[in-house]
Amino acid sequence: FARAYGNLKQDHKLIDHAALLSQKIGRGAIPGIVRKMFKRLVISTATLENNNLLQGSIEYYRNWCNLNLCKLCPLREYAN
Repeated sequence: FARAYGNLKQDHKLIDHAALLSQKIGRGAIPGIVRKMFKRLVISTATLENNNLLQGSIEYYRNWCNLNLCKLCPLREYAN
C-alpha cells in the first residue's frame, strides 16, 4: 500500500522506503503450488529468502501455470 501511495503522490522517498521494508519481511509458509513448481524446475525452495520472492513465485504460478500456458512458459526448458 505504501508503495502504491508513493507512486500516486510521486514520492520517491516513500517508494524506496516501502521497497526496502518489503524485502525485510520474512518468508511465510510456502504454498504447495510453489513447492510443486520449484520441484519441477529443480530449484530449492531455500532460494525464497524473503516474502517478495515468495509472492513473485505465486504470481508467476498464477500467470503461467494456473492458465496452462506451459508451451509458452519461459522456464519450460528447465522443467523436468
